[in-house]
Amino acid sequence: MGVYACSRVSVVVLSNPRSGAGRAGRLALQAAAALAAAGHKVKHLQVGGDELLDPERLKKATALVVVGGDGTVLRSAEASARADCPIYHVPTGNENLFSRQFGMTGDVRALVRAVESRRVKRVDLGRVAVGTASEPFLLMCSVGPDAGVVRRLSRSRRRALGHASYTMPVLAEICAPMLPQLSVWVDGRHLVEGRRGWVIVANSAQYALRLNPAREAAMDDGLLDVLFMPGSSAVESLLWLLRCARRGDLGRAGAVLARGRAVGIRAEAEGVCYQVDGETAAYAMDPNRLDIDLSAEAGAVPVLGQP
Repeated sequence: MGVYACSRVSVVVLSNPRSGAGRAGRLALQAAAALAAAGHKVKHLQVGGDELLDPERLKKATALVVVGGDGTVLRSAEASARADCPIYHVPTGNENLFSRQFGMTGDVRALVRAVESRRVKRVDLGRVAVGTASEPFLLMCSVGPDAGVVRRLSRSRRRALGHASYTMPVLAEICAPMLPQLSVWVDGRHLVEGRRGWVIVANSAQYALRLNPAREAAMDDGLLDVLFMPGSSAVESLLWLLRCARRGDLGRAGAVLARGRAVGIRAEAEGVCYQVDGETAAYAMDPNRLDIDLSAEAGAVPVLGQP
């Protein structure tokens, strides 16, 4: 963890007004006011929907405070990496896995201390390639029932939502889970070939509801953790979730685990899709077949640490 030598800095506070049913906007104003009171120059920006942050907007800034959920952090990650501007996450989303990873909270006093300490940790930025197109991820990418839930939720979204909004998509996914036929390669070696199930490629140990299936994943090792859980029914999927909740030994239960720098996935099923960091994937070339390649850019994203 490095320390930037700067006493008073220009800070960009970025908020998603839809996050937390409007709480993000209010907390962003509190954060900006606390930073300004401490003598920092502050610029407040708002983004919404799938809008990406332009790296040019971080020019001359030495800290980026993201007020929102994991999706807002994800849509800021590449700009942070390109501008070499460290991120601090003030959580107002549903799961807030990124802030949980680093012990960040909505306490604006802790935020000011982090900005002034200038302690920076560099973490890996995952990347998913579909043909010639690609998109980033910070936490995980998966093909399976969780991707199915995310897609169902995205189709029903009309306003800022909480955990209750997941009820119907989860119930619908239980009735018809996405469990495609999968082939998985890690660093050129076959891990799985032609088996139905669920695959998670993790850059972080954090996962929704603290299930944390890839408990050994680290964001600063330049590697991706791969977990394949075989199954062809909703009952089998629920059993895997139960094992995760109980912190069971997934390998002994029949899961396949690996770690590597490059991961390839081929998935075949009607309407197959993937998700990144709890967000709907940007690219899908064929509605019944998916070929994706995943990698990690080591140390690409600077993150503000706790003092």
